[in-house]
Order: sequence, then structure tokens, then C-alpha cells
Amino acid sequence: ASLFVVYGVVASIRAGTPARAHALALGAAAATAACVLPVMLLPTWELTKHSVQTAHDFATTSEGGMPLKDALGVFVPSFTDHHYVGALTLALAPLAFVRARPLALRWFFLGLALFGLLMIAGTHTPFYRAAYTLIPGVSLFRNPTRYSSLYGAAMAVLAAGGLDALLRGDLSNPARRGWAGAAMFSAFAAIGWAATH
Repeated sequence: ASLFVVYGVVASIRAGTPARAHALALGAAAATAACVLPVMLLPTWELTKHSVQTAHDFATTSEGGMPLKDALGVFVPSFTDHHYVGALTLALAPLAFVRARPLALRWFFLGLALFGLLMIAGTHTPFYRAAYTLIPGVSLFRNPTRYSSLYGAAMAVLAAGGLDALLRGDLSNPARRGWAGAAMFSAFAAIGWAATH
């Protein structure tokens, strides 16, 4: 949510939104958060002390990360059952970047997908240690594979943007058609390879 707010502020500044509108929007967001977040977070924080899912050290929290050798499971379903989002999603997601009118939040959701993948890897990359130290809440729950929900949600949004590009006829340009063909061929080739191995 914090990343989304930062991205929204930067995007609105680049769009030339007046400073007063920024201040009003941020003030309203802060007031809403002050009212809503305590009701959500305080009970969660209290109950995590009694949960068997709660870990109190880095070793336990980071246990179960995806080894890098299994990262191909993002594209090939036979490697893992956690992170594969489907051939159609993989084929459509790149099309969100070649639309005549690009999806406004495409870079945010791409970043969210990459963040999710890095978190899924756990201690197999240095990123999880940094997130554990710097991002509130990461240390409260174990099992890095839970971040596959971020990756899956972000890919779903990008795929929706790609589908919208197809429905709007944004791929009439030869270069865009070539990109679309390459993306779809790669996705279905991965499925074909998985089916024969």
C-alpha cells in the first residue's frame, strides 16, 4: 500500500496536478488510515503472539523460500505448484506495455510482481534479509511463499491490461503484433515443454 501511494504521488506530480490537490489527497488518505488501520492492525499484532505461525527469529521466518533452481516454475507448472499463473496470463501481461495508451500503473504492478518473486525466494537472495529488517510486518509471519499472492495479483492486473489492448485493437501496429506473437509463443512453448517432461 505504501508503494502504491508513493507511485500515485509521483505519477500525479508528473501529470502536473496542483500542489494543493496533493496536500488534500494525502491529508484525506492519512485521516482514513488513522481511523481504519488501528482496527485492523492492533488485533493482528496481539494475536500473532499466540499463533503457531508466528516466528521470532530470522531463520524460522525465512524457512521455506523457493530455491533459485525452481524459479522456472514461474513459467513451467511442473516445477512448482505455488507460483505458476497460467499460460494465458503470461502471454497477456507483456501486452500491457505495448498498448497505444499504456496501462497507467503498469510499472507499479510489474514492480510488485518482481517484489513478490524476490520475497518468495527467501534467503536464496539477499533481498529477503533487507525486507525483514526494513519493512514492518515481514518479521511477524514465516514462510516466504505467502508472497506469491502479491505476484499473482500483480500478474492478473497486467494480464487484464493486455487483454484490454487486444479488445481495443491496439496491436494493429506491426511491431506490437510481433511483440504479442513472441510473448504468446514463449508462454505456450513453456507449457508444451512442461507437458512432455
